[in-house]
Amino acid sequence: MRQLFFLLTWAFLLSFQSDSPKMILQINGISTLEGNLMIALFDKSESFPDSEKGFKRLVLPVTKSTMKIDLLPFLDNHQYFSIAVYHDKNSNQKLDKNFLGMPVEKYGFSNDARATFGPPLFKEALIKKDVGGKVEITIK
Repeated sequence: MRQLFFLLTWAFLLSFQSDSPKMILQINGISTLEGNLMIALFDKSESFPDSEKGFKRLVLPVTKSTMKIDLLPFLDNHQYFSIAVYHDKNSNQKLDKNFLGMPVEKYGFSNDARATFGPPLFKEALIKKDVGGKVEITIK
């Protein structure tokens, strides 16, 4: 009887946990299931998009062609922020570039912001914290 009570209590608590507020980041465009996704969150234009200078840096092993993560636990009091993501295929923790300085690994930014030469502006990638919302980035 005691074990049954414990199992029912545990199942009840888990049901609340699955309904907790979330803000899902979905990353599309992953072509190979190797390496890591390097995700950086920024709250200042001066640091964007240098992943070493973001207020939060996340490393996710690539296991699917579309990856999802809940951002809410990492946002603290940040209401506006930008996201930079790249697929670190060889797990060397840096965005590899060719001899011209152009990235050879797929990357992307919040709002799917793009620039012709160099990274987009911070304000082009700026998004608002949206509890219950979803952000999609397609890496290219």
